[in-house]
Amino acid sequence: MVLKIVLLGDGTVGKTTIRLRYLGYGFQANYMQTIGADFALKDIQISNKTIKVQIWDLAGQVSFEKIRINYLTGCHSAFIVYD
Repeated sequence: MVLKIVLLGDGTVGKTTIRLRYLGYGFQANYMQTIGADFALKDIQISNKTIKVQIWDLAGQVSFEKIRINYLTGCHSAFIVYD
């Protein structure tokens, strides 16, 4: 089973930081701006079943608004991140 999760929010609110921390990477003070979208995969175990989680980090800048809908299609869950 594949679970698609998207992170939504304005630019520079911490979406990339949340994704990288969940994946086990340490904190970094500076990140490059996400252009369009970035994603990562992680396998998790629930009740002896392996679930592949796709975590999509969508750029929050207004200039990417028109392409964002393409990444939302088929998602199972969304997290709205704000500061």
